Amino acid sequence: MSTPVSLALAAASMLAVVGPLAPGFAGPAEAAMAGAANAVHVGKAAGHSALVNARGMTLYTFDEDKGGIPTCTWFCAIAWPPANAAGAMAPTRAFSVVKRSGGASQWAYRGRPLYTYIKDHAPGETNGDGADGTWHVARP
Repeated sequence: MSTPVSLALAAASMLAVVGPLAPGFAGPAEAAMAGAANAVHVGKAAGHSALVNARGMTLYTFDEDKGGIPTCTWFCAIAWPPANAAGAMAPTRAFSVVKRSGGASQWAYRGRPLYTYIKDHAPGETNGDGADGTWHVARP
C-alpha cells in the first residue's frame, strides 16, 4: 500500500535516476532568485522562430492544457518542466502568467502554458516537438 512517505521516496528516487532538473525548471532555490532569468522571448529553435527562455531553451505547448490551466503535473512536470514566471518580467498582451495547482507561477503564450523539455540539452534543440502527438514547439 502506498503512503505519502513512500510516494515521496519514489519521487525522490525518480529524480535521482533522471538527474538534475532541466534548464527552465525552478526549484525552491531558483524561484527565490527569479527575475530576468525567468524571461521568455522570441528566439531560434532548429533554425525557425520559436519561443525560448532566458537560457535560449526551446519552449513547448501541451495540447491537453485547456483554458489556460496547466495539466502537466507530477512526473509529467519532471520531463516537461514548467516555464517559471516567479518574479519575472511583466506580462504583456501575448505573454501572461497562469497559476499551477501548487500555486507556482508559469508563463503562458496566448493563454497556453509553456514548458521546457528535459531531453533538450542545448539552446535551439527541439527534441520534444511532436512527442506523443501532443507536445509542440511554441511559435510566435
